[in-house]
Amino acid sequence: VQGGLSKLPQPWRWNKLFQRHVTRRLRMTDNRVIGKWDQCRRHWQHWREHGESRPMTALELGTGWYPVVPVGMFLLGAERVCTVDIAGLMEHDAARLTAERYLSLLDAGRLVAADTTRIERLRTAIAQADDGVDLLARLGIESLVADAARLPLQVESIDLFVSNNTLEHI
Repeated sequence: VQGGLSKLPQPWRWNKLFQRHVTRRLRMTDNRVIGKWDQCRRHWQHWREHGESRPMTALELGTGWYPVVPVGMFLLGAERVCTVDIAGLMEHDAARLTAERYLSLLDAGRLVAADTTRIERLRTAIAQADDGVDLLARLGIESLVADAARLPLQVESIDLFVSNNTLEHI
């Protein structure tokens, strides 16, 4: 299906309709966030298993509709996160919805952040941010709409590269 949709004009718009009305995968549910959180934790554990203890900069390929992985990586302790997608799929309120869902799960004790300062930074960002881009920036997250083959990043500026559920679109 992804291959067929990719051949249409503006394929991301068709994909959004397909995901919203057929697969219903665009809903920001607790289970969706928890599933992505588990992926983030695995990425974080692999980083730590290889002897790294310094602050980490992560790059996520395939931001998608919601910045769930970048916010998760921030909560786990990433110093900086860069997230890139070839299409600007993230809508205006997506970062706020993601942050609020994470905060709700943290407050309910269903997730555990690296430390309480991360939770307070998230809470402050939600309260003070002018928009989704500002909210992410307050968390050290940069969102790029670009071809990942031509990113404006310095050599060796990324410590950990992650990608979840993206290959079917490439």
